[in-house]
Amino acid sequence: EAKADLDHGQYLEMVKTNLPFSRQTANKLMAVASHPMISNDAHVRHLPSSWGTLYELTRWEEPELKRTSRHHIAWGDFWGDSVTKSPI
Repeated sequence: EAKADLDHGQYLEMVKTNLPFSRQTANKLMAVASHPMISNDAHVRHLPSSWGTLYELTRWEEPELKRTSRHHIAWGDFWGDSVTKSPI
């Protein structure tokens, strides 16, 4: 949301001067925040605490993510913190 409020070209300057992490990290965090399933409050307790793992999950196809999340939620399991590819 903050990026949308900035004029063209101001985003990179804002990241450089105001954030304690890189543009690449900022982009990954935006992907996590804008993902419809991962950013859904109902799923928070079932998701890993690592933002890097959450970012990797944003790269999965939605059907795979839904299928996997249903399995883990149904069994009360937690997502691992080392997810890098789809299990399917």
